[in-house]
Parts: sequence; C-alpha cells; structure tokens
Amino acid sequence: MIISFTVQKYSNVEEIRRALEDGEIDGALLDTYVAAEYKETLFSDKIFVKEILDQPFGYGVVLSGAAVNVEQRCRDYIDLRIDDIFRIIQNMTKTLDVSDFEEKSIIFFQDKYHTNQNSAD
Repeated sequence: MIISFTVQKYSNVEEIRRALEDGEIDGALLDTYVAAEYKETLFSDKIFVKEILDQPFGYGVVLSGAAVNVEQRCRDYIDLRIDDIFRIIQNMTKTLDVSDFEEKSIIFFQDKYHTNQNSAD
C-alpha cells in the first residue's frame, strides 16, 4: 500500500484548526510546544492528539553574516547560563498532559490510513 501526503503550509494555528474542522486536511503535525500553547482553542471532540512523536532535540542559535564571529561567545554564554535557560523554558512554556487524551486514543495525526486501519480491527 502506497500512502502519499501533501504538505500544506498554514500561517497560524487557527488556520490549521479551521482546515481540520472543514475536512480540508486529514491531520496536522505540530511541535508539542505549539500544541500545548494553543490546546484550549485547538483541541475538541473532533480534533485531538492521535500520537506524540518523541524525538530528541536541542536548543541553538542561528548566526549569519558578521554574527558568526561571535559564535564562541554564544556557546560560552549558553554553557554558563544553561540552568537559567532551562528554567526559563520550563516556566514560560505550557505542556501537553497525555492523560487528557487517553480516552480518545492517543501530535496529532488523525489521517485516513490510521482511521481505516483501526476501524478494520
């Protein structure tokens, strides 16, 4: 079975929510920080977390042009302030509680393949 996906870009979470509700798209892949930030307005009986894709990641800074000359200073600052950086991230970001979605089956990929596959069981 060949499964194909079309990638569609949206400007904001409201556009994604509307496209899901209108059936324009079958699913959306979102960063968990984005999904958590908008969970009150994004999720509903029709829109829910189907799966959380756990991928390791890192934090970084993109430098270009003359700014590349300060790369080592940026690395030194991050190394020196890593505890503060993590504390800020923890205090300034919301989280997704997986237990909120356990009843509906457990970002976010409610696509035709999984729906049909699950309904055939």
